[in-house]
Amino acid sequence: MSIFRNLAGAFVPVREQRTASGTLNALNAEVVLDVDGDESALVHMTSTSFIGTLEFTGSIDGTNFFAVMAYPFSIGAAGGTLPISAQPLLIHALVAANTSQVYAVPCGQLRKVRVRASAYTSGSAA
Repeated sequence: MSIFRNLAGAFVPVREQRTASGTLNALNAEVVLDVDGDESALVHMTSTSFIGTLEFTGSIDGTNFFAVMAYPFSIGAAGGTLPISAQPLLIHALVAANTSQVYAVPCGQLRKVRVRASAYTSGSAA
């Protein structure tokens, strides 16, 4: 049993997994993940034709969102670690076909993390 507790005061197992999925295929389309105070979240985006900008936001109350940092995993990231050279992002423009990108989002004390298409031209990302 873990000694960690989430925002509701419940014990959180060390290997707890939360998932959310959706498609970003329009302006302001979003995918929201309930993190309930988890320390971090991984966001995996795949696209074959998405041209637009991803915005990473978080919420402490589940309603009002504000910008949060997201750290992109580089191709050389091994063993689940972030390379020192990873620069934090608030937004990330995706303009390439066949894109697959993983982001680490620190989310301690947050209730929700949201990825939103803040600018959109064409295509879709999931």
